[in-house]
Amino acid sequence: MNYVMGIDIGINLVRLPDGTKFTSTIKKGTTLLNGMAHIVTWKNNEYVVGNQDGAINTLLYKLETDHYQLLLLTAVAVAVPSEQVINISIVTGVPIGFFESLSQKFYNTIMNMGTQDIVIDGKKKSISINNCIIFPESCFPYIDQNKYSLLKTFVIDIGDDIVNCSMWNGVNLKEHKSFPNAMISILQSLATKIAENHSIIVDAMRIDYLMENDLYTYYGEDGAIDVKDLKKETLEDYTKELVKSIKIKFKGSNSMGACDSIRLIGSASIPLNDYLFKYLARFKDTIVLESEPQFVNARIYDTLANIRFGSIKSKGYKQHSSTVTIDSIK
Repeated sequence: MNYVMGIDIGINLVRLPDGTKFTSTIKKGTTLLNGMAHIVTWKNNEYVVGNQDGAINTLLYKLETDHYQLLLLTAVAVAVPSEQVINISIVTGVPIGFFESLSQKFYNTIMNMGTQDIVIDGKKKSISINNCIIFPESCFPYIDQNKYSLLKTFVIDIGDDIVNCSMWNGVNLKEHKSFPNAMISILQSLATKIAENHSIIVDAMRIDYLMENDLYTYYGEDGAIDVKDLKKETLEDYTKELVKSIKIKFKGSNSMGACDSIRLIGSASIPLNDYLFKYLARFKDTIVLESEPQFVNARIYDTLANIRFGSIKSKGYKQHSSTVTIDSIK
């Protein structure tokens, strides 16, 4: 069976279009698992993928180790639990500001993997990625090209470690910029504030849980701490600086004010939602926080995968596609 799928491999989370996710952490050997983790055997080594005590890998160093490939194989295995032999064509992405420098490297890495044998949670899998497209993050109009073909759209994609902003005329890219320091930066800032104000050692994963679940109480070794004010201060300060940077970069015909709508996507757009509406108040009639914004990029990739590779299921041929270019989506 040939499968077609979009996969979003972030610094913090791996996300599939159906809403499945697991943490982008890897630890060699075994450990006590949480509900999202998987035991994976690959290249004669055993790993825990998705557990809170594993290591992450930053964007620029993803391809320097096997970290990225193992996350990708785990994502495919999780997505297709019933098959032992999996042939798949995928679309995945990189930040739009790094697209020209990184897309070919990611494509080459994926297409040179060949057939990989892994065991995930006791189940053997043989995985072959036969086709691949690397696509820029924040290309929101591609989720429904017919709907957005006549509209001007501004996209603010606040992800795990990068903020991708893009301005579109239909599905033609007019301007784009990737800003550093997204969700991970926010979590680190809040952790530092809590540690300094309460003289404690902070567990980073508990900060992540606190932010993801919209909570205001941090539970440390010495009990519960009310961090509502520190959390609000962190989110507000971050949003203020981000909006300022966006307004400096995007002006005139490429500004937010020239667009029919502003779409908020990415994992950090959820905790930042109220503050984004506050500091973009003049655009309140055009701002839309997308439903399940943390999965939007995965669903964009999945839409493209089905458009470009969907016929493989019925016709069984190999489509020779590699990377796209920024010019090709203008």
